[in-house]
Amino acid sequence: MPALWTRLAHPDDDHAGLIRSLTILPHDPWDIDSVLRDGLPVEERLPKEYQEYTPLEKVRSAEIDRVMEWEEQLNVALKRMKNLRQFRWFCSAPTVEGEGDLWSTLNTLGTIRDLHIFDLGLGPHIATSSSFLSFRGLSSLDLRTEAYERDNETLDVTALLGMLISNCPDLERLRLHLVLYTHIDTASADMLLGHEGWPNLRFLHLEGFNCTSSALSPFLARHASLEDICLPLMMPGLKWAEVALPDGALPNLHKLECRSHTGAAMLKNPAALMQLRSLRGIDLYDEVDLRTYFSWDDEWWEEHEDDDPDDETAVVSPWKEQLLEGIRNHPSITSVWLETEDTDITKSHLLELAAVAPQITQLALHNTSPVPYTDEKEWLDTLTHFPHLRHLIWLRLLLFGDSDSELDQDRGRLRRFVDGCPTLQVIGDPWHMAVIIERGESGEIKWVKRSTGDTTEPVLLHSDETMYTA
Repeated sequence: MPALWTRLAHPDDDHAGLIRSLTILPHDPWDIDSVLRDGLPVEERLPKEYQEYTPLEKVRSAEIDRVMEWEEQLNVALKRMKNLRQFRWFCSAPTVEGEGDLWSTLNTLGTIRDLHIFDLGLGPHIATSSSFLSFRGLSSLDLRTEAYERDNETLDVTALLGMLISNCPDLERLRLHLVLYTHIDTASADMLLGHEGWPNLRFLHLEGFNCTSSALSPFLARHASLEDICLPLMMPGLKWAEVALPDGALPNLHKLECRSHTGAAMLKNPAALMQLRSLRGIDLYDEVDLRTYFSWDDEWWEEHEDDDPDDETAVVSPWKEQLLEGIRNHPSITSVWLETEDTDITKSHLLELAAVAPQITQLALHNTSPVPYTDEKEWLDTLTHFPHLRHLIWLRLLLFGDSDSELDQDRGRLRRFVDGCPTLQVIGDPWHMAVIIERGESGEIKWVKRSTGDTTEPVLLHSDETMYTA
């Protein structure tokens, strides 16, 4: 893209001032993990005259020189983008660091409100650079970083959290994902949870963090604007039962993703989370191996440091009964995503769930849930306990292939599931879905294939949308 940056940097060109959003893609979008790539805007939208492909240099030093030149050209162009509000960086970390680097330029503009950054690889890392940590005025930050993966000591994210607390009073959306492949610890979020600002915070997703119950409870109680929350396993950990929410807490929360113990604690008060519609990430296991479950929890190890490592630590789930009761007391919940891996007891989990939440309209099973080849009728009988079920998400239930054999298999299974669950309108997986368009009097159905995110309304989107019959 050097030609594009050269044009935008030219003092006689007025186009740079018109740019409000800029996304920098990797040299090859397939370098991004497929699970992440599916949720990213990775389609190049450059005019053809600026689309370039430059083969990678065979000599490493030459490749670095070329990348540095490219970054310098981008930096000059950025200085003229006086109305840029959103910047997304999905490639390797910039090679130029320090005063005058890319992040300094973006910060100096004073217009950036929305940052979405992939900070992956060996480094240097964006999340720990002084220029990035000086950023001000953000209303949205989405950061996935490996900057702390190789820290040998306790993870210290003080500078990152301090930047958000001190420099971003109007924060509305925050996603922080600390990628920790090998690290045996997580980072404390208590500093972030202790902040009393952010009256407009609507979206909070954290990964790679831990916290204390005494920090989490008041944070949730005072942030009534939150609509979407995702908490990792150790938020909180062993002391989950100490989380307590007052009446009226989180009145705008529609979506909660967390593990079962956290869900049990947050749903304990029927007068809190009264508008919750979607609950994700829970399981309904009868027994839990606490040593494995809380393997990253310092409080657990402090209490059990003298235990024999060979002792059995599986116990009756301390939170399952409370979780089910919490779901029962929140009839606003209409969507549940189960994280259940034991194929022998998934059906019993569904029956327990149906007993407390028959109002469910959307049900998702974990990726490892078994495709019902031999016991399909039993599964259908189980699903009939959800009389309002409209949308079923189940990986590999349908093949969504293009061959005649795959299409025939999808037709047969789709027909049987719709016959068994008459309210079903959508069947799919996290990426695709079959949407029922029409039901005939003889039981015949007409359906279309769509991508997740498209409408599930039973109408054709355009005249050439392919419609199938079963």
